[in-house]
Amino acid sequence: MKSKFFRAIYTILLTVSALQVAGCASTSTPLNLPQATHENVTTLRLLQLAPVAVGKFSFDASGPLSADQFVYPRGTPVASLHNGSFAQHLREVLRVELDAAALLDGRAPLIIEGVLLDNELNAPIGKGNAKLRAKFTIKDGANTIYEQTFGVDSAWDSPMYGVAAMSTAMKEYQSLYHKLIARLFADPAFKQALSKQG
Repeated sequence: MKSKFFRAIYTILLTVSALQVAGCASTSTPLNLPQATHENVTTLRLLQLAPVAVGKFSFDASGPLSADQFVYPRGTPVASLHNGSFAQHLREVLRVELDAAALLDGRAPLIIEGVLLDNELNAPIGKGNAKLRAKFTIKDGANTIYEQTFGVDSAWDSPMYGVAAMSTAMKEYQSLYHKLIARLFADPAFKQALSKQG
């Protein structure tokens, strides 16, 4: 009788322990919801562009799917709030910037799509670094009228203290999304593709 009782207790303890481990594995630090930047919105307003829709964004099919789901600065999983996908976070950054410049129109014939090609965030003691690279296309119906790939990277001093290191890494990493979109907006061919006169 006692042996059955202790086996039951042991089973319960094992189950609780397993649930705690699973809970730790599923806990991640989310990226902040993107907000439009003054620099990008100002650039867009000066370009005199036609409204555009934002279409499908995906992660490079040849890369590991895990790179679209998590990055691990200091071993801490960081994830996107947008369907757990960094490609979808990039889409949302673009959408927010266009919307703030009054250039977002879901019914527009021109559609911007994208593929996130590289996604890295590292924050070891000493120097942190991050990298993003994406391909953007603009389609007019079935025709692709624009296609270009851009990359951005960043490096910074990464302190020993974990909380400070994570805070700095998150700030640097999230700013890269807006810098990547800024590279797109600064491309003369992008302006030509979305020109009101085009």
